[in-house]
Amino acid sequence: GEGGEVGAEMLINLGNIYSDQGRLDEALVMHKRALRAYCRLHGDGHWTVENSRSNTGVVLFQKGELEGAMEKFEEAHAMLI
Repeated sequence: GEGGEVGAEMLINLGNIYSDQGRLDEALVMHKRALRAYCRLHGDGHWTVENSRSNTGVVLFQKGELEGAMEKFEEAHAMLI
C-alpha cells in the first residue's frame, strides 16, 4: 500500500518538490499515487481526492498535456458542486 493517510500526504509533498524542481514526470507519478491512495482510503467523494485530482491536473498542465489537465480539473470541480 501507500502507507495510509500519512503515506499519501508524503506522496503529495514529494510530488510538489519534484514539480518545483522541474521533474514533472516524477511529480506526476507521485500525485497519481496519492490520488489512488486517497480514493482507496476515503472513497471518491472526499476532499482529499478532489485535491489530489487538482494537483494531478496542475502537473499535467505544466507538462503541456492540456486535455488531461482539463479532465482532472473538471473532475475536481464536479466534486465541489
